Amino acid sequence: MLLLFIPINIVALLFSPLPFFRYLIPLIPVCCMIMALVLESGMRVHIGIGIAIIAVLISTGHMKDYLYEITHDYDGPIEGIVKYLNSHGRPNDIVAITYGDLPLKFYTKMRVVGGLTGEDLSPAKKADWVIVRKYIVTYRLAGVAQYLENNVPRYKYEEIVIDYPDTVFENRESPEEHRFRTDMLENRVVIFRRIEN
Repeated sequence: MLLLFIPINIVALLFSPLPFFRYLIPLIPVCCMIMALVLESGMRVHIGIGIAIIAVLISTGHMKDYLYEITHDYDGPIEGIVKYLNSHGRPNDIVAITYGDLPLKFYTKMRVVGGLTGEDLSPAKKADWVIVRKYIVTYRLAGVAQYLENNVPRYKYEEIVIDYPDTVFENRESPEEHRFRTDMLENRVVIFRRIEN
């Protein structure tokens, strides 16, 4: 049954909209069970085989990276923006952002415009906070960035750089995009705060 579960999930992935790693997540516990059965079988034959299997698993994988990740804090751009706005802003403030609007709407009490929602951007003209993220990941975000550039006068805002990396995403579960450590080399997040009305 365990072995049959794996190809069924892989076939289902072929019919998914995009091949995201999150669609393979149900396979992880099953693969762990299979590895445990292989390890147990090796231990029954000879303890040296079991120790060799454990050594191979530790040395060829990301075990040390996972251990680092669960014992250290990871700092991402959204975390930094949310913390800064919640500690320096007011609930009735307006935030205009190119990307990351959805988590800001959830984690702050502020009015957030921009990003992926496709809503009216006119409140951005009076935004108390403006955040233009470094990366543009869809065509819609390019339009938001252009709107902010054309309609929000920069001279009315002071630039604040917070010590959080402005990476494309907060973090991703996909192995090729996942970061085990905070990116110390990436540009820092820049937040603009209105200084005059």
